[in-house]
Amino acid sequence: MLHILYGEDSYSRQARVEAIKSGLGPPDALATNTSLIDGREATVQQLKQACETAPFLAPYRLVIVEGLLGRFDERTGGGRRGRRSDSEQESAEWTAFAEYLPGVPPTTVVVLVDGKLKKGSPLLRALSKAAQVQEFPPLRSAELVPWIESQAAQRGGRIAPEAVRLLADLVGPDLWQLTHEIDKLLTFTQGRPIQEADVRTLVSNAREAGIFNLVDAVVEGRKTLALRMLEQLINEGTEPSQVLTMLARQTRLVLLAQDLLAQGVSPSEIGPRLGLTADFALRKTLAQARTVSPQRAIALHRRLLDADLAIKTGRMDGVAALEVLVAEAVA
Repeated sequence: MLHILYGEDSYSRQARVEAIKSGLGPPDALATNTSLIDGREATVQQLKQACETAPFLAPYRLVIVEGLLGRFDERTGGGRRGRRSDSEQESAEWTAFAEYLPGVPPTTVVVLVDGKLKKGSPLLRALSKAAQVQEFPPLRSAELVPWIESQAAQRGGRIAPEAVRLLADLVGPDLWQLTHEIDKLLTFTQGRPIQEADVRTLVSNAREAGIFNLVDAVVEGRKTLALRMLEQLINEGTEPSQVLTMLARQTRLVLLAQDLLAQGVSPSEIGPRLGLTADFALRKTLAQARTVSPQRAIALHRRLLDADLAIKTGRMDGVAALEVLVAEAVA
């Protein structure tokens, strides 16, 4: 039996691996009959040896190979002519492996695990007919809401609709972090439904939302609101240096987004390039990039550098430097 599991959603991918394991017999027996192979380095002979080893006091042997398909993808991107014979030799080896796999003993279960693969991946295409193939792309925004609700319910908890939407916006499709945040929220609420205020209090990215609001107020010239937002962040326990760092990061993201938009890059491509996986963060950054002039964004970035220098040289304390920064930026 051959399984191919690939895609960017490593959480769901790993959950599928665990489901396959659970169907192969007692965990203790399977543990001594499992081989984990780094497919980025393994030879065909090593893979064959693992596949043909008989299970010991158990019905099945499990062979998990990580990175093999991606490794083969990397070899197909072209290269220097002088290495053509090496590429052809390796291609022949993996073709032989693809032809071998359908004949593995019925007591061996092979699971090929990989991340995102190129369209038309040659080894994936060669193995697909002999395998059960599952792709795990990141969940879309519309899919995150029911996923969060189901995870809370599985843990015996409840979560309000507005809290679900905010959590999905703040964290995005990182299911590992979402699981961590849900567990943290359920522990905090101790049986009562999770509310929006709980998410704002506990979730790691909630302060980032406050930074977006502060940047909005600064670039819109709303001095009173900007100072109030700054005070709120400080009162919530955010260190002045952290506020400064997050402001500088967001200003850089706005400048980079402006440059990418000017090049005609689509919003769907800008997110991955900037490392923004949460829809909320991407939407706010793009909105600010379209609203703020490049000149104003550059000026704000320079003021951030001045404030950082004032703090580090001891000319001003952190809170005072931030207050001056905000007052001057909205003047």
